[in-house]
Amino acid sequence: MRNPQHGSDFPNWQKAFTNVSVWCAVVAVYVIVFGTQQDVFVSSLPPESKVPNAWTKVTFRNNPPQDTSITCRKPAPRSGHSSVIHGTSMYMFGGMGANEVFYNDVWEYKLEAGALDCEWFELVPNDNISVWFSAKDARPATPNRRGIVPARPSGRVGHSAAMADVRLESGAVRTFMTIYGGFSPNCSNYCYDIWHMDLASGLWTILYGEWWEPDGSWGKMLDYSTFNDIMIPNRWRHDAVVYQDRLYVIGGHTLTDSSKCCGYTCPSLQSPIVQPNCGYLADVWSTLLKEYIPFQTQIAIGKHAVQSSTVGFGFASVAVDGIKSGTESNRTLSMTNVEPQAWWQVSLGGVTFISNMTIWNRADHSQERLNNFYVLTSTQPFSSDRLQDLLSDPLVWKYHVMYAVEEATTLFPEQSASFIRIQLAGTNSLALSEVEVWGFPPIQAWQHFEGPRRWTMHVSGFERNSGIDAPRGRMGHKVVLDSNTGSVYTFGSSNWLSNPITFLILHADSLF
Repeated sequence: MRNPQHGSDFPNWQKAFTNVSVWCAVVAVYVIVFGTQQDVFVSSLPPESKVPNAWTKVTFRNNPPQDTSITCRKPAPRSGHSSVIHGTSMYMFGGMGANEVFYNDVWEYKLEAGALDCEWFELVPNDNISVWFSAKDARPATPNRRGIVPARPSGRVGHSAAMADVRLESGAVRTFMTIYGGFSPNCSNYCYDIWHMDLASGLWTILYGEWWEPDGSWGKMLDYSTFNDIMIPNRWRHDAVVYQDRLYVIGGHTLTDSSKCCGYTCPSLQSPIVQPNCGYLADVWSTLLKEYIPFQTQIAIGKHAVQSSTVGFGFASVAVDGIKSGTESNRTLSMTNVEPQAWWQVSLGGVTFISNMTIWNRADHSQERLNNFYVLTSTQPFSSDRLQDLLSDPLVWKYHVMYAVEEATTLFPEQSASFIRIQLAGTNSLALSEVEVWGFPPIQAWQHFEGPRRWTMHVSGFERNSGIDAPRGRMGHKVVLDSNTGSVYTFGSSNWLSNPITFLILHADSLF
């Protein structure tokens, strides 16, 4: 194909999934392309210009210029791979070759190859699916940390890759290649997994993943639903950038109902809206890569609870059973005798950070009894049952609720504690439906590098339905970040534009 503007060799954009990398040098920005023809094209983008100069097809070295005894190799032709720039090298991962061969190899392309170098170097060789099944990583042995998980990503196509700084267990910060998503025979539909790769050693570390086991069972590292947290929809042919240590994933395609309107041509609708379950995504999600943000869970459910006395079946444990509408007749209510400074408490089983807690009053009658009480937390067992002793203890955190609780009251201790106590200031019966406590255990140093990541949705993809000028859903596009302005440039897409060579800009103030 010829470049009609410059009359030079030009990469064939019609070859699906051809990957593009950007290399910033001293005098200009260079755009590098590798794809299904095994060719490398380079074009410079001068400062203040948005139109590349003439494309140059790089001649492949069969041997280093000063060492003809070495036979140079290059990657097999492929599409749907990813590539990143780090230092003076381009690193390429994955893709799909002829006969639907899915690659998980990693190649380095030296942008400034010396006289004794080949341009291409195979950093991690490809393996077939049977080898991938057998290569499981059991380090460390404790299942609370990682369990037995894949040692490297399976072969895939249509994923994203970006370079990011990550904090190691030692506290040092290093730069890793991070890949997310894509399509793989070993994923259910499209992939959820996210990985770090050390380009110096060629070792992979999984942060989250789901996969088919050899016996046909479905394996996953953890269940996000247990954290009451949202999970980015799995996808492929999206793109991603790293900005201020966060990975931003933009667009792509997910497996949904193909009959749903995506805001393009909708003959049955009066206006081109985006319906739920549209496969072409226009959403924007991000996750912090540099450090671990803990997941919050209900940390009191099922934990050991005690109280100053018990009436009938009003055991202390009933207040941490997950039932918020407790009544005495249904035996879903903890209850003490009428006594001075009645109390209830729960042991969390270890020091845990408490972000917020909700105290649910009884749902049948006598709600006015739950008033004028204190919420107390401590990292050590409470030293006394006398409220005045605990109020004077500097190691005990205190919060006073003066007025009656109608249904529930929420407070935000933001304290680390092992024990929580609710204690009346006067004389009455203490009855509780539920004490719901949200928090997380102390962050461990290894979690910054290996811990699963929390996702945040910034753009839902349905903004156009409200008349907002927002990009339409797309797949197969490229995203480039201008780190000086925080703007993201989206280049092209497929299946929805008559002219795919189009730039769209997402500005920093609306995206980040």
